[in-house]
Amino acid sequence: MRICGGTTQKAIYGRAPSPSENAVMVFAATRSMRKGHVAVVTKLVSDRQIVVDHANWMRDGRVYLNMPVMDVSPGNDWSQVRVWNARDGQWAAASIRSADSSRRVRPPKAHIFLLS
Repeated sequence: MRICGGTTQKAIYGRAPSPSENAVMVFAATRSMRKGHVAVVTKLVSDRQIVVDHANWMRDGRVYLNMPVMDVSPGNDWSQVRVWNARDGQWAAASIRSADSSRRVRPPKAHIFLLS
């Protein structure tokens, strides 16, 4: 699979509301994450937890393998997630607060699959 950026190239991607293995999880840009973020789903653990591989999550240039991501959305629809913080050994805080909790959660933009 080859993914290229830039304004002159376009690709067609399918989108799904929930993750699957080898899906690319895309996080929208926020104040604290100005360019957004991507992670590759490597394992489905349960209907509420997955494992991803991604790089530079802690803004340290490192690659993080086998990192848990938890769906914390009230409707179990992956509209709000928490990502494991390996440095602190806890679920990471993020930019959007859940309505039913003082803990912060991050909404992924989409789970994207390459179609063609």
